[in-house]
Amino acid sequence: MHLDEEQVQRHLDGELSESAEASAREHLATGGLVALAVAEELVPFEADTAHPLPPDTGERDGWRYRSFPVAIRDRGDSVVLERVRVLTAPDGTTSSEDDAIALATLSARDLEAEGRAAGLRPEPARFIEETDAHLGSAVVMLRG
Repeated sequence: MHLDEEQVQRHLDGELSESAEASAREHLATGGLVALAVAEELVPFEADTAHPLPPDTGERDGWRYRSFPVAIRDRGDSVVLERVRVLTAPDGTTSSEDDAIALATLSARDLEAEGRAAGLRPEPARFIEETDAHLGSAVVMLRG
């Protein structure tokens, strides 16, 4: 589950779970299914600036988006993902900015328990194998 810094603090204060669970209940049709991918084993690293890792990329309406992973830092109850985001406009102008986001540390089991407390019914989790481009993850399945 990806949470920004404000959401991490709200989660730690016990506020986010209640609002997120309420939102899931409100937007999930009776019998509906929500699937949430959780990467439980983020390994801290720092990229070699001489040999950067390949970026996640996207393109829309002539704009090109690239996000280069720089580091993962373990902060105990959260991890910080650092990256450089590069935006190329249709006219070829490029800009970049450093970006960091804190993600709450949350296991699939924790998420299932929170879903259960919100009145959702956990179903057997699914697993996505790791590839060269992406981490493996557990997919928590919660039915309304």
